[in-house]
Amino acid sequence: MIEDEAFEVRLTERVSESLARGLVSAISSGEILVAQRITEDAKVILREHRVSFFDERGYLSIRRGPLVVEASVVITAVPSARRRGQPLDGIGLDVALWLLHTPEPGGVRAISREIGRTASSVSDVLRRLVDEGLVTADHQPLLPELFDATVQAWRYRSTRVVVNGDPTTQANARALRTNLDDASGSGWAWTGSVADRVWRVPGISGRVGRSALVVPDAESLDLAVSVLKPDPNGAFDLVVAPVVWLTSHRVERDGKVVVPAITVALELALDDARGRELLGSWDPEGVPRVW
Repeated sequence: MIEDEAFEVRLTERVSESLARGLVSAISSGEILVAQRITEDAKVILREHRVSFFDERGYLSIRRGPLVVEASVVITAVPSARRRGQPLDGIGLDVALWLLHTPEPGGVRAISREIGRTASSVSDVLRRLVDEGLVTADHQPLLPELFDATVQAWRYRSTRVVVNGDPTTQANARALRTNLDDASGSGWAWTGSVADRVWRVPGISGRVGRSALVVPDAESLDLAVSVLKPDPNGAFDLVVAPVVWLTSHRVERDGKVVVPAITVALELALDDARGRELLGSWDPEGVPRVW
């Protein structure tokens, strides 16, 4: 029996087969994947790679050392269970990101309209953020505390899948043009090295990074994996945005459809090698500097 040990929680909404394949290399034995829905095909892959998971519809699978647990469970308080994960989970991350993204976030109803959440749930989150010392009573972010908490939430809620393909090959370029032809509505957007260049992050020439695409949800990830053709000459990443509204606030700059600046800042902050150094000298025009 394992005593005095705990799992770190990695939260997501839905895990499909393709998403599970991308997750297995990123999740450590000390983490448990918690999702509102995990498909049966995804469960098979997670078990094969000894990844512990909890499907909130009522199924728990634990793999840790010699311990193996497979159990159906009755859930009576999922919301509180999710709150015990990262400091900003679920709607908390939506609200926190909007406060960092927007210089004048407005009142509760304005925020709820922009992020697609109910006013009552936004109000509850704002009260919690005030209590935790991350937001002022008039909804202004306390910095760098709110940014740092958001970085940690982004680390555990965004999902990255490696695609073995070259985005410049004819088939992939055609698929990318189809999904990146304009920035209106929600859809795909460049992040990673492409967004770094477009947003003119200084000093990126010495940074190790590669092209990456952000997609809104697991269904979009499945589509992207199916239309992007494998190619041994290159590799890039697909990232499932933990907050869907980010993919509807894409920006067209220098002929590229890229993520908003706050996404670039979060990705840089997760780069333990040079990310914080680059953030320290990056001051994009017209964007609130919240890092």
